[in-house]
Amino acid sequence: MEFWGIEVKSGQPIKADPGANYVIHLSQASLGESKNKAESVPLYVNVDGKKLILGTLSHQSCPQLSFDLVFDEEFELSHNWKNGSVYFLGMSSEEESEEEEDEELPVAAAAAAAVNGKAKPDAKTAKANAGKPDAVKQSGKIAEPSNNRKSEDEDDDDESEDESGSDEEDDSDDDDESDETCRVKQEEAC
Repeated sequence: MEFWGIEVKSGQPIKADPGANYVIHLSQASLGESKNKAESVPLYVNVDGKKLILGTLSHQSCPQLSFDLVFDEEFELSHNWKNGSVYFLGMSSEEESEEEEDEELPVAAAAAAAVNGKAKPDAKTAKANAGKPDAVKQSGKIAEPSNNRKSEDEDDDDESEDESGSDEEDDSDDDDESDETCRVKQEEAC
């Protein structure tokens, strides 16, 4: 990855070509020096015959703009400011090949599976994960809360029945058992 920058002079659109297997990451545009500080300057990019506006610069309110644009083919930068230049800055880097992307995916998938406890990583994955922290390698078990507990509405109904003198049996022992089950599952998860 290396710095990339270009000056676009007044009335002179500039074509930029990243080259084979390269991309240009356009990250900033800024105004050059000017005597007339009241003008606004629209910025344009032309890609595949489509002229699009990137934004508008102004010495008073917005002398520079940030972008996050990546171009992998030829494009043209221009502006209509008659009093100076606009500077476009970014980075040029080699485009990642599909082969490199494919190599990263199995490692990430295997690491995720190992964390979830769904699969054991193969030798290739284990070798790739060798330098990673142990927290990524450990598998954990997540305990789900028990569905034996009553909802708050049901508890409220029981309380109102208790207050009205109902002879029904108290279910609090059942709640204690499910609380204990939850605690045991949580301890196992740790």
